[in-house]
Amino acid sequence: MKHKRKPGAPITFGPEAKAAVIILKTEGKSDRHIGTLGSYRYPDGRVVRLPSRDTIDNWRNESHPQFDKEFVLQYTRACEDNLWSEHEKLHELNRRVEAGEIRPDAAKVIADNIKWDLARRMRHIFGDKSEVDLNNRVSGSVGVTVYLPDNSRKG
Repeated sequence: MKHKRKPGAPITFGPEAKAAVIILKTEGKSDRHIGTLGSYRYPDGRVVRLPSRDTIDNWRNESHPQFDKEFVLQYTRACEDNLWSEHEKLHELNRRVEAGEIRPDAAKVIADNIKWDLARRMRHIFGDKSEVDLNNRVSGSVGVTVYLPDNSRKG
C-alpha cells in the first residue's frame, strides 16, 4: 500500500523533474501514470523524483501560483509529438503488412484502435469532419447542435 504524504511544507521540483515529465509525455505516458512512478532515471544515471498528477495539473493551471507557462508550452509540444509518432505507427503497420510480417486482419484492428485514439486526442486533425453553414444546416458524419441568438427579442 502506498503511503500518502502528510500535509506540511510542499515539495518543490526543479527543472530536471519538469524535463522528465516532458520526456515521459513524449513517450505517451499519462499524467496519472507519471504521478505513480515516483522517480525517473535519465540515461546518464541521474534519478529525479517525479511530481504527483495534482502537481502537474498545478503547473498547467493559469490560476494556480505554481503555473509555469514554459512548462505548458513544452507539455503541449510533447503531447503533439507523441500523437504524430502514433500516426507514424500506421505507416509502419502498413509496411509490416506488405512485408508479410503481420496479418492484414490483425493490422486492421490495430490501425482502427490507433485512428480512434488519434481522433479523440487530436480532433482538429484526425477527427471526423463536419461543416456548419449559417442557415443551421449541418452536413458531415458528426451531428452538431448550433444555438444562434434570438434576435426577435430586442428590449
